[in-house]
Amino acid sequence: MRTSAKNRRRSDATRRSETTSAVAGNWLRRVLIPLAILVGCAGTALGVREAYAYALATERLALWNVQIHGIGRTSEDALIRLGGLTLGTNLLALDTESLERALESHPWVARATVRRDFPHRLDIVVTERVAVALLSLGELYIVDASGEPFQRLTSEERIDVPLITGIDRKLFVDKRSDFAEAIRPAIALILAYNASPASQDARLSEVVVRANGLSALTEKGEQIDFQPTGFAKPLERLVAVRLALRTRGLVGQVIRLNNRARGNWVTVTPATLGTRISMR
Repeated sequence: MRTSAKNRRRSDATRRSETTSAVAGNWLRRVLIPLAILVGCAGTALGVREAYAYALATERLALWNVQIHGIGRTSEDALIRLGGLTLGTNLLALDTESLERALESHPWVARATVRRDFPHRLDIVVTERVAVALLSLGELYIVDASGEPFQRLTSEERIDVPLITGIDRKLFVDKRSDFAEAIRPAIALILAYNASPASQDARLSEVVVRANGLSALTEKGEQIDFQPTGFAKPLERLVAVRLALRTRGLVGQVIRLNNRARGNWVTVTPATLGTRISMR
């Protein structure tokens, strides 16, 4: 009996020792291992910072080549100056977003995308604006497809596009939303006319914005009157009217495609007669 009790005491002591060891082991796993990971991460972060600082300073990432794509109206030299680019600058230190904004401040640049091509090259892709018309506002402004006058016409610019007249400069200066509403039909007419077979007979030279519609003047001296919307069908009729006039040996001086009461009727004043002809 004494031996049994003694053994039990030894067994209990052994279990307590094992329990204590297990608790200690768990504590080590919960505390010391994460602590070791944190210390390692701190060392890694420090190493990354040091490596990044080195990369920002090293000449091994110096800018030696700038490639600019998509330019026609602009020039490489002008864009490099505008972006403040200098050969030898650290490529990693360049702020590409700021550079894109700087390039897009050029009147002809609608969008610019900048990409680093390590170790030494910078690739720039430019999307330029397309001139659709010239706008008369006392001075002449170049207008894109959105109707935005993005640059005053200078003597250096060679632009062969129709002229838009009839819009008050005060509207442009004081009421930009009303201005946008006024110029939108003229831009739409120019784009529709240029895409139509009608443009093969005569190019547009001017679009006059009027209170009740638009008048398109062609290089042949025609005046073609349109309603302010829906140009596809009237342009089809214009092609047919010109053909009908040619078969009669006539040239239209004024062609009215803006009959509100009878949309399929066209009134023509021939250049050689001075009398009106109504056609369907």
